[in-house]
Amino acid sequence: MESNLSILESRKILTNLGASALVLMVMQAAAPMFAFEARSTSATANSTSSVLIQGTDIETVTAAVEAVGGHVTHRLTLIDATAAELTQQQRAALTTAYPAWSLHANAAVETAAKGLEKNTESANEPTADYGSGNGDTSWDAYMNAAYTHYPGRIGADLLHSQGITGRGVTIAVLDSGIFGRAALSENTAGDLRVLAQYDAIGNKIWSPTFWQDRNGHGSHVIATAANSAANVDDGRYNGIAPDADVVLVRAFDRYGRATYADVIRGIDWIVSNREAYGIRILNLSMSAPVRSHYWDDPLNQAVMAAWHAGIVVVASAGNGGPDPMTVGVPGNVPYIITVGAMTDSFTANDETDDRLTFFSAAGPTAEAFVKPDVIAHGGQQRGQCR
Repeated sequence: MESNLSILESRKILTNLGASALVLMVMQAAAPMFAFEARSTSATANSTSSVLIQGTDIETVTAAVEAVGGHVTHRLTLIDATAAELTQQQRAALTTAYPAWSLHANAAVETAAKGLEKNTESANEPTADYGSGNGDTSWDAYMNAAYTHYPGRIGADLLHSQGITGRGVTIAVLDSGIFGRAALSENTAGDLRVLAQYDAIGNKIWSPTFWQDRNGHGSHVIATAANSAANVDDGRYNGIAPDADVVLVRAFDRYGRATYADVIRGIDWIVSNREAYGIRILNLSMSAPVRSHYWDDPLNQAVMAAWHAGIVVVASAGNGGPDPMTVGVPGNVPYIITVGAMTDSFTANDETDDRLTFFSAAGPTAEAFVKPDVIAHGGQQRGQCR
């Protein structure tokens, strides 16, 4: 009953957020149930692999890893774990000494982005999802229009006209960084709204005015959620919550890739600093393959800890669709809001040809939860930075 009450409380938070809650609309198994174990390395006894070790508490785990000669790279207090470089012999020693502990591979995570170029065609990938000009507007015209369309499509522009613009709400975006554009870093009044930046890869605090995004996905997510630029024709804002504050956590590299350890360290930092920066929403536009029941996955455990701390967590369903049971981690967590993608087929003013994108992952999950919870624009989503 406690979990059900917590879910209802999270839903109540959503209803009270006004326009800022609409940011949730802009993102985007019976999966094989095999053991989530550390992957093997080469036959050499001294070769190492990165492993997540979960035990009773962070200090005991750290001491045990160091005692067998392992090199600790991450302290993940949120889930009582460390990430460490271990040889096969060291892993065996830990397993023997602490049989109740869990060892997991430091698995890969990718941003929820499809890397197709415009006019890409294939028999299994409908071109209207990305821009062959199948709709009533060409790729160039659609992507260079003065207005981004989706705030109007979901009714955010009506809330903007009533003064509901996300002011007073902080969104934490865990992604690849931010471009140095005023529409991303400033609110509608021209004030800096990036409250903090944390580099989970290097475990460093960055200045709120240090702009770096070698991949672009993080900037795109921020532009969709909180772009403060106004359409020159009619003054409508190009983002959903243009006055929301933003906290940025970088965990993804220039190729849009991350590790479990870096993502979990980023979530750990967000939970620890949620009160200092008023963080109410955490955006995770990312996905990884399902390797276990959702509750055994260490990344999902970190996500559930954020949810339990009172943060509304929103994640993409993943891009492994359209087959059933393809929702990835952390979108398979039942307590969070999981978002799938639709396309308007390049006809922004015609809803009759709107449809699911070919890549959007579908449920149910391995535990029979219906996912995704929401479908939103994501087929040829444009982040307007000008």
